[in-house]
Amino acid sequence: PIYQTTTRMSSNEVNDDDERGEMTSAASDNTAESFSLPQPQQADVDRYEYCRWEKVEETYFSQQLEPGALVWVMLSKGKGTSSRQLFSRARVETGKVEGEDQRVVVRYPKGSTYRVRRSNLLPVLEHNSNIVLVASETTDYRRCAIVHTRDEDDFLEIGCDFGITTDSVRAKKRIGVDKSEESIKAAKDKYPDCEFLLGDIFEDADMPISIASPMVIAMDINGNRDLPAVQKCLQLIMDRWHPRIVVVKSRFMYAGMVKNNLG
Repeated sequence: PIYQTTTRMSSNEVNDDDERGEMTSAASDNTAESFSLPQPQQADVDRYEYCRWEKVEETYFSQQLEPGALVWVMLSKGKGTSSRQLFSRARVETGKVEGEDQRVVVRYPKGSTYRVRRSNLLPVLEHNSNIVLVASETTDYRRCAIVHTRDEDDFLEIGCDFGITTDSVRAKKRIGVDKSEESIKAAKDKYPDCEFLLGDIFEDADMPISIASPMVIAMDINGNRDLPAVQKCLQLIMDRWHPRIVVVKSRFMYAGMVKNNLG
């Protein structure tokens, strides 16, 4: 079956095209005076690299993928990477790009092989750590979380809303946290295979969140939240859990990275 990543928009999302231009302008204003990207406060913890979601492949991968590399196969239908549906994970059988249509041989989990266009492969950050991926829109945020979370990872989403992203990832453990009682109740009813907790991590530092390394943490505390709140949440994540990868949805942080030519 096709692994769907496009679903109805949640209550936290701004999904009107007219508002996007307005919010991008507001994001630029918000980051105009000063801009910084949090790093762990502990001296013995490695620093994080920041990368905008659309720069992941050119930053961490080459056109010719290594044999054995973990990838997501996308369906050909649709224009642009973010509009195409994810189909399945696979392993690169041979990294050589062959033919005029630039195909790579991959092996699916059940053993079958297939020649897939290189442009329809999304490499996974399987062996990487200490990376923060930043997206401004929900579709890109959700796709980053799904693609770069491995089966052996624990996954935590802060600001899970109705649990759509938390349920979409494949991981050893999936936990969603939100301060909305209505959202958590709906998420528990719809996705019983995930764990959902009611609370505000800013207010409840002792919230019993049971996750272990390696882990991926995604945070969507409303994509239009002012930059200081996003920075504070990200700082808390780094200092408390030291995740392998953090996926952030924030228009202000994304706009600041673009403006300052970062990531």
